[in-house]
Amino acid sequence: MFIVIDLRDHENKSYDTVKFDLATIKQLQDKILSRFQIGIEYQQIYDSKNSRIDLLNGSLEGVGLKDNETLILKHAELPWWSQYKKAVGIAMKAGPDRMENAKEAVKLHMRLLEKGFFNVYSSFNEFRLENHYKVASWTDGNTELMREATRNHFLRQHFKRGADDESDFVCRFEARPRDLGGSRKNTLAYVQLHGEKEETKYNVNDKLTGSRTSMYIATKWCDNFVPISHIEEEDVSADILVQILLLGTFLFIDDLHSDNCGQWKGTKEAAIVDFMPRAYTSYTNVKKALLDNSSSVYWEAIHIDALEKCNEKSRLEMAKECLKKWDLLSKIEMANEQIKPEKDRMKRQDIGFKGFNSPTEELDQYIIAVKENLTKLTVMLNEIDLNELTVK
Repeated sequence: MFIVIDLRDHENKSYDTVKFDLATIKQLQDKILSRFQIGIEYQQIYDSKNSRIDLLNGSLEGVGLKDNETLILKHAELPWWSQYKKAVGIAMKAGPDRMENAKEAVKLHMRLLEKGFFNVYSSFNEFRLENHYKVASWTDGNTELMREATRNHFLRQHFKRGADDESDFVCRFEARPRDLGGSRKNTLAYVQLHGEKEETKYNVNDKLTGSRTSMYIATKWCDNFVPISHIEEEDVSADILVQILLLGTFLFIDDLHSDNCGQWKGTKEAAIVDFMPRAYTSYTNVKKALLDNSSSVYWEAIHIDALEKCNEKSRLEMAKECLKKWDLLSKIEMANEQIKPEKDRMKRQDIGFKGFNSPTEELDQYIIAVKENLTKLTVMLNEIDLNELTVK
Protein backbone atom coordinates (compact mmCIF):
# COMPACT_ATOMS: atom_id res chain seq x y z
CA MET A 1 0.00 0.00 0.00
CA PHE A 2 1.27 3.47 -0.90
CA ILE A 3 0.56 6.28 1.59
CA VAL A 4 1.41 9.96 1.08
CA ILE A 5 2.45 11.84 4.24
CA ASP A 6 2.09 15.64 4.31
CA LEU A 7 3.83 17.37 7.24
CA ARG A 8 1.88 20.44 8.40
CA ASP A 9 1.92 22.92 11.27
CA HIS A 10 -0.83 24.36 13.49
CA GLU A 11 -1.91 26.72 10.68
CA ASN A 12 -2.11 23.82 8.21
CA LYS A 13 0.95 25.04 6.30
CA SER A 14 2.69 22.20 4.45
CA TYR A 15 6.41 21.66 5.13
CA ASP A 16 7.25 18.39 3.37
CA THR A 17 5.49 15.62 1.43
CA VAL A 18 6.70 12.08 0.81
CA LYS A 19 5.18 8.81 -0.45
CA PHE A 20 5.87 5.57 1.45
CA ASP A 21 5.39 1.96 0.35
CA LEU A 22 4.01 0.27 3.48
CA ALA A 23 2.72 -3.04 4.76
CA THR A 24 2.16 -2.31 8.46
CA ILE A 25 1.42 0.55 10.83
CA LYS A 26 4.78 -0.08 12.51
CA GLN A 27 6.51 0.57 9.18
CA LEU A 28 4.58 3.83 8.83
CA GLN A 29 5.62 4.98 12.30
CA ASP A 30 9.27 4.04 11.75
CA LYS A 31 9.42 5.81 8.37
CA ILE A 32 7.89 8.96 9.88
CA LEU A 33 10.51 8.85 12.63
CA SER A 34 13.32 8.42 10.11
CA ARG A 35 12.14 11.04 7.60
CA PHE A 36 10.56 13.71 9.81
CA GLN A 37 12.37 13.05 13.14
CA ILE A 38 9.11 12.84 15.06
CA GLY A 39 9.08 10.25 17.83
CA ILE A 40 6.26 7.71 17.66
CA GLU A 41 4.61 9.11 20.80
CA TYR A 42 4.44 12.58 19.16
CA GLN A 43 3.10 11.50 15.75
CA GLN A 44 -0.44 12.75 15.13
CA ILE A 45 -2.09 11.59 11.90
CA TYR A 46 -5.20 13.13 10.30
CA ASP A 47 -7.22 12.28 7.20
CA SER A 48 -8.12 14.77 4.46
CA LYS A 49 -11.15 15.88 6.48
CA ASN A 50 -8.85 16.70 9.45
CA SER A 51 -10.20 13.81 11.54
CA ARG A 52 -7.61 12.21 13.85
CA ILE A 53 -6.64 8.60 12.99
CA ASP A 54 -5.67 6.32 15.86
CA LEU A 55 -2.71 4.19 14.77
CA LEU A 56 -2.15 2.48 18.10
CA ASN A 57 -4.21 -0.57 17.22
CA GLY A 58 -5.02 -2.60 14.13
CA SER A 59 -3.66 -2.71 10.59
CA LEU A 60 -3.46 -0.14 7.81
CA GLU A 61 -6.69 -1.45 6.34
CA GLY A 62 -8.23 -1.86 9.78
CA VAL A 63 -7.98 1.87 10.54
CA GLY A 64 -9.53 2.66 7.17
CA LEU A 65 -6.51 3.66 5.10
CA LYS A 66 -6.63 3.29 1.33
CA ASP A 67 -3.96 2.93 -1.32
CA ASN A 68 -2.44 6.27 -2.41
CA GLU A 69 -4.32 8.13 0.33
CA THR A 70 -2.79 11.40 1.59
CA LEU A 71 -2.49 11.75 5.38
CA ILE A 72 -1.68 14.89 7.32
CA LEU A 73 1.12 14.62 9.91
CA LYS A 74 1.54 17.01 12.83
CA HIS A 75 3.80 17.08 15.89
CA ALA A 76 1.84 16.61 19.10
CA GLU A 77 3.63 19.55 20.74
CA LEU A 78 2.24 22.15 18.31
CA PRO A 79 -0.17 23.64 20.93
CA TRP A 80 2.84 24.29 23.20
CA TRP A 81 4.60 26.06 20.32
CA SER A 82 1.74 28.54 20.09
CA GLN A 83 2.02 29.26 23.82
CA TYR A 84 5.82 29.59 23.54
CA LYS A 85 5.58 32.07 20.68
CA LYS A 86 3.00 34.12 22.58
CA ALA A 87 5.15 34.21 25.73
CA VAL A 88 8.19 35.30 23.68
CA GLY A 89 6.19 38.11 22.09
CA ILE A 90 5.14 39.49 25.48
CA ALA A 91 8.60 39.07 27.02
CA MET A 92 10.22 41.00 24.17
CA LYS A 93 8.31 44.14 25.19
CA ALA A 94 8.89 46.24 28.29
CA GLY A 95 6.10 45.93 30.81
CA PRO A 96 4.97 44.33 34.08
CA ASP A 97 4.43 40.91 32.44
CA ARG A 98 7.89 40.66 30.89
CA MET A 99 9.61 38.59 33.62
CA GLU A 100 6.77 36.10 34.12
CA ASN A 101 6.48 35.47 30.39
CA ALA A 102 10.26 35.18 30.00
CA LYS A 103 10.27 32.42 32.62
CA GLU A 104 7.32 30.72 30.92
CA ALA A 105 9.03 30.96 27.53
CA VAL A 106 12.20 29.35 28.91
CA LYS A 107 10.22 26.45 30.42
CA LEU A 108 8.28 25.88 27.19
CA HIS A 109 11.49 26.12 25.19
CA MET A 110 13.02 23.38 27.32
CA ARG A 111 9.95 21.20 26.80
CA LEU A 112 9.97 21.66 23.00
CA LEU A 113 13.71 20.98 22.80
CA GLU A 114 13.33 17.80 24.84
CA LYS A 115 10.61 16.52 22.48
CA GLY A 116 12.74 17.23 19.39
CA PHE A 117 10.20 19.76 18.14
CA PHE A 118 12.64 22.22 16.55
CA ASN A 119 14.21 19.47 14.42
CA VAL A 120 10.87 19.09 12.62
CA TYR A 121 9.80 22.64 11.67
CA SER A 122 12.67 24.65 10.16
CA SER A 123 10.95 28.07 10.30
CA PHE A 124 10.14 27.57 14.00
CA ASN A 125 13.79 26.79 14.67
CA GLU A 126 14.79 30.01 12.89
CA PHE A 127 12.41 31.95 15.16
CA ARG A 128 13.96 30.28 18.20
CA LEU A 129 17.54 31.04 17.15
CA GLU A 130 16.66 34.65 16.39
CA ASN A 131 14.69 35.45 19.55
CA HIS A 132 15.13 33.00 22.40
CA TYR A 133 18.48 34.24 23.75
CA LYS A 134 16.99 37.74 24.12
CA VAL A 135 14.11 36.39 26.21
CA ALA A 136 16.23 33.96 28.25
CA SER A 137 18.47 36.85 29.33
CA TRP A 138 15.65 38.18 31.52
CA THR A 139 15.78 35.06 33.68
CA ASP A 140 19.36 35.69 34.88
CA GLY A 141 20.06 34.29 38.32
CA ASN A 142 16.97 32.09 38.40
CA THR A 143 18.37 28.93 40.00
CA GLU A 144 15.18 26.96 39.32
CA LEU A 145 15.52 27.50 35.57
CA MET A 146 19.26 26.78 35.71
CA ARG A 147 18.56 23.45 37.39
CA GLU A 148 15.78 22.56 34.97
CA ALA A 149 18.06 23.28 32.00
CA THR A 150 20.80 21.17 33.59
CA ARG A 151 18.45 18.23 34.15
CA ASN A 152 17.15 18.38 30.57
CA HIS A 153 20.69 18.50 29.19
CA PHE A 154 21.88 15.45 31.11
CA LEU A 155 18.64 13.57 30.47
CA ARG A 156 19.30 13.85 26.72
CA GLN A 157 22.81 12.47 27.31
CA HIS A 158 21.24 9.64 29.32
CA PHE A 159 19.04 8.53 26.41
CA LYS A 160 21.88 8.95 23.91
CA ARG A 161 23.74 6.29 25.91
CA GLY A 162 20.99 3.78 25.09
CA ALA A 163 18.59 4.13 28.04
CA ASP A 164 14.95 3.11 27.54
CA ASP A 165 13.61 5.11 30.46
CA GLU A 166 14.69 7.23 33.46
CA SER A 167 14.87 4.37 35.96
CA ASP A 168 18.68 4.58 36.29
CA PHE A 169 18.94 8.33 35.74
CA VAL A 170 20.00 10.59 38.63
CA CYS A 171 20.19 14.37 38.64
CA ARG A 172 19.96 15.96 42.07
CA PHE A 173 21.03 19.40 43.23
CA GLU A 174 22.63 21.05 46.24
CA ALA A 175 23.40 24.67 46.98
CA ARG A 176 27.01 25.63 46.36
CA PRO A 177 28.84 25.82 49.73
CA ARG A 178 29.68 29.38 50.71
CA ASP A 179 33.32 28.58 51.45
CA LEU A 180 33.96 27.59 47.82
CA GLY A 181 33.85 31.15 46.57
CA GLY A 182 32.35 32.12 43.22
CA SER A 183 28.80 33.22 42.56
CA ARG A 184 26.02 32.27 44.95
CA LYS A 185 23.83 31.76 41.89
CA ASN A 186 25.86 28.65 41.05
CA THR A 187 24.45 25.24 41.91
CA LEU A 188 25.98 21.79 42.37
CA ALA A 189 24.53 18.94 40.32
CA TYR A 190 25.07 15.23 41.05
CA VAL A 191 24.50 13.23 37.85
CA GLN A 192 24.46 9.53 37.00
CA LEU A 193 23.73 8.48 33.42
CA HIS A 194 22.80 5.14 31.88
CA GLY A 195 25.63 2.63 32.31
CA GLU A 196 27.50 4.66 34.93
CA LYS A 197 28.19 3.14 38.33
CA GLU A 198 28.37 6.32 40.40
CA GLU A 199 27.36 9.97 40.45
CA THR A 200 29.51 12.72 38.96
CA LYS A 201 29.56 16.11 40.63
CA TYR A 202 29.24 19.29 38.52
CA ASN A 203 29.38 22.98 39.33
CA VAL A 204 26.80 24.78 37.18
CA ASN A 205 26.96 28.52 36.57
CA ASP A 206 25.74 31.05 34.05
CA LYS A 207 27.97 32.67 31.48
CA LEU A 208 27.20 36.35 30.99
CA THR A 209 27.49 38.43 27.84
CA GLY A 210 27.33 41.98 29.10
CA SER A 211 24.66 41.84 31.79
CA ARG A 212 22.65 38.95 30.31
CA THR A 213 22.97 35.18 30.41
CA SER A 214 24.15 33.59 27.15
CA MET A 215 24.58 30.00 28.34
CA TYR A 216 24.93 27.69 31.33
CA ILE A 217 28.23 25.91 31.94
CA ALA A 218 28.48 22.61 33.84
CA THR A 219 32.03 21.87 35.04
CA LYS A 220 32.98 18.50 36.48
CA TRP A 221 33.88 19.10 40.11
CA CYS A 222 36.74 17.44 41.97
CA ASP A 223 36.65 17.36 45.77
CA ASN A 224 40.45 17.07 45.82
CA PHE A 225 40.78 20.76 44.98
CA VAL A 226 42.36 22.88 47.73
CA PRO A 227 42.21 26.65 47.07
CA ILE A 228 45.27 28.60 48.19
CA SER A 229 43.00 30.53 50.55
CA HIS A 230 42.62 27.27 52.55
CA ILE A 231 46.33 26.43 52.69
CA GLU A 232 48.00 27.11 56.03
CA GLU A 233 50.80 29.71 56.01
CA GLU A 234 53.52 27.16 56.76
CA ASP A 235 52.30 24.96 53.89
CA VAL A 236 52.21 27.64 51.18
CA SER A 237 54.38 26.41 48.28
CA ALA A 238 56.18 28.81 45.94
CA ASP A 239 56.20 25.99 43.38
CA ILE A 240 52.39 26.02 43.20
CA LEU A 241 52.28 29.81 42.92
CA VAL A 242 54.85 29.83 40.10
CA GLN A 243 52.84 27.20 38.21
CA ILE A 244 49.67 29.28 38.53
CA LEU A 245 51.41 32.45 37.30
CA LEU A 246 52.96 30.55 34.40
CA LEU A 247 49.56 29.28 33.26
CA GLY A 248 47.92 32.65 33.80
CA THR A 249 50.57 34.50 31.80
CA PHE A 250 50.96 32.13 28.86
CA LEU A 251 47.34 30.96 28.51
CA PHE A 252 46.07 34.54 29.03
CA ILE A 253 43.71 33.78 31.91
CA ASP A 254 42.71 36.17 34.67
CA ASP A 255 40.62 36.33 37.85
CA LEU A 256 43.02 33.92 39.54
CA HIS A 257 42.00 34.89 43.05
CA SER A 258 42.70 32.68 46.04
CA ASP A 259 39.39 30.75 45.78
CA ASN A 260 39.74 29.99 42.06
CA CYS A 261 43.22 28.49 42.11
CA GLY A 262 45.27 26.25 44.36
CA GLN A 263 46.46 22.66 44.26
CA TRP A 264 45.21 19.10 44.16
CA LYS A 265 45.09 17.58 47.64
CA GLY A 266 48.25 15.66 48.55
CA THR A 267 50.24 16.88 45.53
CA LYS A 268 52.34 19.79 44.38
CA GLU A 269 50.27 20.13 41.20
CA ALA A 270 48.61 23.49 40.50
CA ALA A 271 44.83 23.56 40.03
CA ILE A 272 42.69 26.29 38.44
CA VAL A 273 38.93 25.71 38.62
CA ASP A 274 37.57 29.06 37.49
CA PHE A 275 38.96 31.99 35.53
CA MET A 276 38.24 34.73 33.00
CA PRO A 277 39.98 35.15 29.62
CA ARG A 278 42.04 38.26 29.00
CA ALA A 279 43.57 39.90 25.96
CA TYR A 280 46.24 37.81 24.25
CA THR A 281 49.47 39.15 22.77
CA SER A 282 52.82 38.08 21.39
CA TYR A 283 55.47 38.70 24.05
CA THR A 284 58.67 40.37 22.84
CA ASN A 285 60.43 39.35 26.07
CA VAL A 286 59.13 35.98 27.33
CA LYS A 287 61.50 35.96 30.32
CA LYS A 288 60.13 39.28 31.56
CA ALA A 289 56.59 37.99 31.05
CA LEU A 290 57.38 34.81 32.98
CA LEU A 291 58.73 36.70 35.98
CA ASP A 292 55.84 39.17 36.03
CA ASN A 293 53.71 38.94 39.20
CA SER A 294 50.65 40.89 38.01
CA SER A 295 48.20 38.06 38.71
CA SER A 296 49.31 37.89 42.34
CA VAL A 297 47.40 41.11 43.09
CA TYR A 298 44.41 38.85 43.83
CA TRP A 299 46.31 36.95 46.54
CA GLU A 300 46.85 37.49 50.23
CA ALA A 301 50.10 38.77 51.75
CA ILE A 302 51.36 35.29 52.74
CA HIS A 303 51.19 34.14 49.11
CA ILE A 304 52.94 37.24 47.76
CA ASP A 305 55.66 36.91 50.41
CA ALA A 306 56.26 33.25 49.47
CA LEU A 307 56.52 34.21 45.81
CA GLU A 308 58.97 37.06 46.44
CA LYS A 309 61.22 34.71 48.43
CA CYS A 310 61.58 32.54 45.33
CA ASN A 311 64.65 33.76 43.37
CA GLU A 312 64.86 34.10 39.60
CA LYS A 313 66.93 30.94 39.09
CA SER A 314 64.41 28.82 41.01
CA ARG A 315 61.47 30.24 39.07
CA LEU A 316 63.14 29.54 35.73
CA GLU A 317 63.99 25.99 36.83
CA MET A 318 60.39 25.43 37.93
CA ALA A 319 59.07 26.77 34.63
CA LYS A 320 61.40 24.55 32.61
CA GLU A 321 60.34 21.47 34.54
CA CYS A 322 56.64 22.35 34.19
CA LEU A 323 56.83 22.82 30.41
CA LYS A 324 58.59 19.49 30.07
CA LYS A 325 56.01 17.72 32.26
CA TRP A 326 52.88 19.39 30.89
CA ASP A 327 53.73 19.21 27.15
CA LEU A 328 51.36 22.13 26.58
CA LEU A 329 51.92 22.49 22.85
CA SER A 330 50.68 18.99 22.02
CA LYS A 331 47.79 19.31 24.48
CA ILE A 332 46.68 22.57 22.82
CA GLU A 333 46.63 20.78 19.46
CA MET A 334 44.65 17.93 21.00
CA ALA A 335 42.11 20.33 22.54
CA ASN A 336 41.69 22.15 19.24
CA GLU A 337 40.95 18.84 17.48
CA GLN A 338 38.37 17.99 20.13
CA ILE A 339 36.60 21.32 19.53
CA LYS A 340 36.22 20.76 15.77
CA PRO A 341 33.28 18.29 15.96
CA GLU A 342 31.38 20.79 18.10
CA LYS A 343 32.06 23.54 15.55
CA ASP A 344 30.75 21.26 12.79
CA ARG A 345 27.63 20.45 14.81
CA MET A 346 26.90 24.15 15.30
CA LYS A 347 27.33 24.76 11.54
CA ARG A 348 24.83 21.99 10.75
CA GLN A 349 22.33 23.66 13.05
CA ASP A 350 22.97 27.06 11.47
CA ILE A 351 24.46 28.41 14.69
CA GLY A 352 27.13 30.75 13.45
CA PHE A 353 28.91 34.03 14.03
CA LYS A 354 29.20 36.73 11.41
CA GLY A 355 31.40 39.76 10.95
CA PHE A 356 35.03 40.63 11.52
CA ASN A 357 36.78 38.91 14.42
CA SER A 358 34.10 36.31 15.02
CA PRO A 359 34.57 34.00 18.05
CA THR A 360 35.98 31.33 15.70
CA GLU A 361 38.57 33.75 14.31
CA GLU A 362 39.37 34.96 17.83
CA LEU A 363 39.99 31.37 18.95
CA ASP A 364 42.31 30.71 16.01
CA GLN A 365 44.27 33.89 16.73
CA TYR A 366 44.43 33.03 20.44
CA ILE A 367 45.85 29.57 19.71
CA ILE A 368 48.49 31.06 17.40
CA ALA A 369 49.57 33.54 20.11
CA VAL A 370 49.72 30.86 22.83
CA LYS A 371 51.78 28.46 20.69
CA GLU A 372 54.14 31.23 19.57
CA ASN A 373 54.83 32.39 23.14
CA LEU A 374 55.26 28.86 24.50
CA THR A 375 57.70 28.06 21.71
CA LYS A 376 59.75 31.18 22.46
CA LEU A 377 59.66 30.39 26.19
CA THR A 378 60.85 26.82 25.61
CA VAL A 379 63.72 28.02 23.42
CA MET A 380 64.71 30.65 25.99
CA LEU A 381 64.73 28.15 28.87
CA ASN A 382 66.71 25.61 26.87
CA GLU A 383 69.34 28.16 25.80
CA ILE A 384 69.85 29.88 29.15
CA ASP A 385 72.51 28.45 31.46
CA LEU A 386 70.72 28.22 34.80
CA ASN A 387 74.00 27.45 36.58
CA GLU A 388 75.34 30.91 35.68
CA LEU A 389 72.34 32.80 37.03
CA THR A 390 73.02 34.80 40.15
CA VAL A 391 70.84 33.75 43.07
CA LYS A 392 69.25 36.92 44.42
